[in-house]
Amino acid sequence: MFKETNFSNRKFNPLKVLSFVLIFAVIFTLVTFLVMFLWNSILTDVAGFKRLNFWKAGGILILSKILFGGLKGHRSHATRKKNHWKNKWMEMDPEKRKEAKMRYRQYCEQRKSSDKNEY
Repeated sequence: MFKETNFSNRKFNPLKVLSFVLIFAVIFTLVTFLVMFLWNSILTDVAGFKRLNFWKAGGILILSKILFGGLKGHRSHATRKKNHWKNKWMEMDPEKRKEAKMRYRQYCEQRKSSDKNEY
């Protein structure tokens, strides 16, 4: 049912890596300039902070990512939960899979009948 990917067949493509690094650098640069512009145009007048240069704005971006975003990966809780159920399904023998499908069908039928009764 699920296709298992064989990562050993994939060849290293330096052009893809270079393009990823370049795109990341461009996006990081644009966001850093945006932070620097907003900081210098708003906070210097309102709160009396010193003006930022490019490197300090980049440092604030990285610091805010560490403080508010954490150092965890980009995978969300939903993705981890999906992978958990996918792995659990792959480990089931065919008989247990059939039983699980039947239970799921019964659950769906019960939901449909209860939804019809509500209206």
